[in-house]
Amino acid sequence: MSRPDARAFAESPVVKQLIAIGKGDASLPKSDARNHHYIPQLLLRGFTGDDKLLRRLNKSTGKVDKVGVPSAASQDGFYTFDDADGLPTNDVEAYFGVIENHAARALRRMERKGELSHADRATISIFLAMLWVRTPSAREQGEALSQEVFKLSAASFYADPGEFRRSYRKREAAGEAGPKNDKEVEEFRLEVMDAVQTGGVKIHDPGGSNVMSILLESALESAERLYLHSSWGLMRAGQGEFVMSDRAQAVFDPDRPFPWVMDAPFSSLKSQTTTPISSGLCLIVVPAPDRAHFEVKTITGEEVDEVNFRTYGWAGRSIFGSSTELISKISEMAKEEPDRVKEPRPFRNAIMIERDFDDERLADAHRERGWPPFMTDWSQGFARRMDYMVVGPDGDSAEVGATTSELAKRRALKAAGLPPDSDVEGTFGTQHVHPLDLSP
Repeated sequence: MSRPDARAFAESPVVKQLIAIGKGDASLPKSDARNHHYIPQLLLRGFTGDDKLLRRLNKSTGKVDKVGVPSAASQDGFYTFDDADGLPTNDVEAYFGVIENHAARALRRMERKGELSHADRATISIFLAMLWVRTPSAREQGEALSQEVFKLSAASFYADPGEFRRSYRKREAAGEAGPKNDKEVEEFRLEVMDAVQTGGVKIHDPGGSNVMSILLESALESAERLYLHSSWGLMRAGQGEFVMSDRAQAVFDPDRPFPWVMDAPFSSLKSQTTTPISSGLCLIVVPAPDRAHFEVKTITGEEVDEVNFRTYGWAGRSIFGSSTELISKISEMAKEEPDRVKEPRPFRNAIMIERDFDDERLADAHRERGWPPFMTDWSQGFARRMDYMVVGPDGDSAEVGATTSELAKRRALKAAGLPPDSDVEGTFGTQHVHPLDLSP
């Protein structure tokens, strides 16, 4: 297969249909479905037994039951959101349906021919990227990340009394805030700061539509990257069978650039993302910035077990397979060999701060943890070594936001030759780092 390019991605049938819908040149199909599958039925069907039923194992209890594909890995109204007029709509469910219709055909061609055209690679890239963001686990993670970013930003803003006072006076002059003296403004700042720190002030996202919009947008960006900058392998089970989870995918990365970075499809050049597509087939995707390879390989029973360990580890609540014996065996093996179970690491937000070469406290703290002492910032076109703080190990979001804001201001004043208590207008050098921004 020749190397794909961005033009070929844009010319794939699924991308062309989505663009036409976005421009209003085509209509989004209507969906009246009430039961929404976060693992597509086209995948679930590949893991049923001879009776066309799935065996579902509950990770927490170890109990196994039988479930039909129409009711498995689904939730009533999971993709129903309010439209601009406040009316419920199934547009997201219909959107996924468009992608699944194209993906089903592309996956069948890949399986039958053992090869991958540019068009099918683009279609499956979008399908895989959407799988990453459409599950309950992904939405919970997206909601948590949004709240964390809000706390970071709000705490950074409210941490500086002088900057807050100036902002309040501007709003007061515009008639957007009531009159207060400086003491009252400071008391108000402290009240809001406390509310931010204790969670009393949060992002309001009824129904989760804003988070879903962000997830879908990020998935489209990830899809093009999967298409252009990764190598794929279609693994056939020579022995044993693959299982599916309620998260669909699993990632193992032995070489993350920072210990606190979450595993993700591009978290490092050694990242491996596995997506079982039937009991006998599994896709594996690895970053490959300079090539886009595809191969088919038959793997051993032990290698199938390794994939299943990862699938089990990344499952939220359930795994699915063709027989009770199969999924019970995986559960027992996971208990006997817990080191082989690869669970998702929690995401962490980080803030980068301009360095003070006379202050090595943050770098020393990182060294004591076994972390790299600095992060590298390329935002200005060249490498700069920066100090950083991480939400969690260095405090919650509000603490890290306030601390980094204060530290950045103090360092900026020092660099300018001003006293640390100078009341200077302006923002100072902190930079939020999304967990996935660190990928190569």
